[in-house]
Amino acid sequence: MSNNFLLMEKRQLIPRWHASRKALSLQYPTLKKKNVAINSTNAHDPWLEEARKEWDKKRTVFNAVELNVALFMNGMYEDAGYLSTLSFLLDNYNMLAPGVKSFINSSEEVKGTGLYALESNMTDLSIRNVRGFLKRNPRDVFSWVDMAFYYTVKGEDEKAYKCLKTAWSLNKYIPFVARSFARFLVHKDNPEEALWVLNRSEDSRNNPLLTSAHISIANSFELPSARVNDGKKILKNFSGDMGRVSDLAASLGTIEFENGNLKKAKKMFQASLLVPSENALSQYGWLKQKHGFSIDEEPSLPDSSIENDANKYYVSGDFSRCRDKLVEFHSFQPFSDASMVDAGYMSLIGLKDPTFVTESLYYKKPKTQMSFGALNNLIVAKLLQNNFHGIESDFKLLAKKAEAREESAKGIYVATSGLMMFKIGEECKGAELYESAIEFFKKRKDERAVGIAEHFYSQNVKHHNNDLYAKLRSSVEATAKKKRMLELLVEW
Repeated sequence: MSNNFLLMEKRQLIPRWHASRKALSLQYPTLKKKNVAINSTNAHDPWLEEARKEWDKKRTVFNAVELNVALFMNGMYEDAGYLSTLSFLLDNYNMLAPGVKSFINSSEEVKGTGLYALESNMTDLSIRNVRGFLKRNPRDVFSWVDMAFYYTVKGEDEKAYKCLKTAWSLNKYIPFVARSFARFLVHKDNPEEALWVLNRSEDSRNNPLLTSAHISIANSFELPSARVNDGKKILKNFSGDMGRVSDLAASLGTIEFENGNLKKAKKMFQASLLVPSENALSQYGWLKQKHGFSIDEEPSLPDSSIENDANKYYVSGDFSRCRDKLVEFHSFQPFSDASMVDAGYMSLIGLKDPTFVTESLYYKKPKTQMSFGALNNLIVAKLLQNNFHGIESDFKLLAKKAEAREESAKGIYVATSGLMMFKIGEECKGAELYESAIEFFKKRKDERAVGIAEHFYSQNVKHHNNDLYAKLRSSVEATAKKKRMLELLVEW
């Protein structure tokens, strides 16, 4: 078990990924306040235009659903078309399919956040509508990307890849397409192909959005990149809307910080925060929380970064609010489960609440579709509740998932097996497994993982071996202080 998201050891501005209809508002939270315009190629929504025409031609349930969903996705809740289609659908409620009924009933709650609805039937509804539009407009690249986004949310990655490849093949000039494709490939642990896509997109060395993505991905995975100098030239000569270079400036500023050039790093972040992207706000907040970095004249920044808030509550020890923000972030980037895995981690350690994991809607999905981290959380939660139903098959599946991941997963599997042994009364075997996991993490110099394993180990020997317990707690407390992991100080 380890945190993927909270106060991560290394962070860069790997592109966020949003459906085209939400991208501008979610990526640039200060847009309305600053009254600026970002040169965006994805603001056009032909699906919406088509849906309006069909609704005006003929008032049917199908056309009402098409337009209502299109307006909903654009956040146009006071639009006359949204109100008229909603009224029409309510009048014909008994004729609606179950998925549409659920969408109508839950839309009020979802629209208040501006984020994504996570219910499977709503994702299916989005896919159906985008697919219908693509049948009539097969060269609309934004809709191909949106289809890929929703397929990825459902875990249908092969379909998502085909959609993104189609979009990128149709048009290599649009940064939104290339950045989305690259982000998907990073999500699938293939940063090398992500860089290949960015390299072969048109005008990639001169476009700040593509250059930023290239620098960030290469820096995150320690891959060779010759784009840092390109990025500096772009930033030096740029005269357009500063929002377009916010990610780039923050990426370069992070590299300057890593190299010890604080003066240059501050200059880069001053440029980045003039019209900041949400990602740049999160990057700056992470540097402040993790390393105490700040620029000399900090502008008035909005509280528009969910990730910032999660880290802020984490560092302050407000684990309940931290978990709330982690869950909210999953509605912000629903194709990745990193924040939900950390929400589970925070529930198990900081909040002593395994019920959150066993009862959460996310953790009720099929185990075969869970990530290694999510399934590990579920197994730990069940063991803490002394629930052994299906535990043997759970461990077999966890072992298979560990094989397909980086080596740290193998150490986590061994530690969780140690918990299992303690729970069935095999204390000696449990101690042996925990010692093995701790030694494994020490060799990898993974101090956070060592601290977590020692924490669980200490709680299991608490009533069996006082001397070992005291030794382990001393080590855990040192790690908690050094790594700012206050959750390790919460005992069972």
